[in-house]
Amino acid sequence: MGELRVAMYCRVANAAQAEMDMQERLLREYAVRNHFRNPRFYGDNGYSGLRMEDRPGFRQLCDDIAAGRVDAVMVKDISRIGRRFQDVMFWLDGLEKLGVSLVAVNGPMLGCRAVENDFLD
Repeated sequence: MGELRVAMYCRVANAAQAEMDMQERLLREYAVRNHFRNPRFYGDNGYSGLRMEDRPGFRQLCDDIAAGRVDAVMVKDISRIGRRFQDVMFWLDGLEKLGVSLVAVNGPMLGCRAVENDFLD
C-alpha cells in the first residue's frame, strides 16, 4: 500500500474561528505524531451537526471518499461528524464498506483496515 491519504475534518456550529483553529491544530499535531503526511483539510465553520447534507466541507469530504481519494478520516471526536446517532452510524457503515478508517483523536479508532491500531488487534 502506498502513502496513506488522510483527511482531517473539523466542524463548529457557532462560527467560532478560535475553536476551528484549535481543532485543526489538534488534528495536525496528531498527524505529525503518527507520521500521516500531507493530510487534506475539510471544514465547516458555523454549520450545525444536525444536517450532514447542509455542510459544504462535509459534502466535499464525502465526494472525495466516494472517489477513492481518502484512506482515513481524522476528527477531534465523533460529534464533529454529526449530532444524530442514526446518521453518524449510517455514515460510519459506509466508510467501513469502502475500507476507510475513522480516527477520533479524543475517542476510538474505527474501521482499522488502513490504519494500524494495537488496541484492536
